[in-house]
Amino acid sequence: MSDNLKALDQESLHFYSALQKLFDCEQFLSHGGLVGFTCAHAYPHTSQSSMDDLHHMLKGIDMVVYQALKRLLGSAYVTAVLDDMKYLRDRSERGYSDDEEANYDCVSASLRPVLTFPDGNQDEAAPDPSTAFPRQGVTWLNHAPNSRTATEFAVAFRTYGNQPGIGAYYSSAVILAKADAFGGDMSSLDLEASC
Repeated sequence: MSDNLKALDQESLHFYSALQKLFDCEQFLSHGGLVGFTCAHAYPHTSQSSMDDLHHMLKGIDMVVYQALKRLLGSAYVTAVLDDMKYLRDRSERGYSDDEEANYDCVSASLRPVLTFPDGNQDEAAPDPSTAFPRQGVTWLNHAPNSRTATEFAVAFRTYGNQPGIGAYYSSAVILAKADAFGGDMSSLDLEASC
């Protein structure tokens, strides 16, 4: 049903018209970028059996957002965003500055089964997740995945300290779409006045 864009009359929904106004605003993502929506429902997104058909399993507001993005931007996909707060916290405690990295989300290019990192640098408390989940800027329509968002086990790795252990990262299902850049220089326009 997710690819049947005529199954739901999008134009009759307030969400669709509000989203269309947002994308018509020249200052919103004037240089293009990723638009994201954290799924309101929990979905099995790291099991091999569910990855190919996850967009067909969307329900409620998730389906509405997926179809609206697909209709307005031409494409949308369901993928995973990794919760890397533990990694960033560990780096901060060790004195490394990750101010730039903290502004970006670890986004999977596509859904994938649970990953395991091979032995890496034993000086690190946890491996950098951006090798499998590259950091990208995402403009969230609702909110970035947080502690209240449903998560699923996504990455396993060994840890070292006084004794070896196992660490894990968790991911959340999200809907992403790529917005193209608006033409022209919009830097001199007032955002609040025109949107």
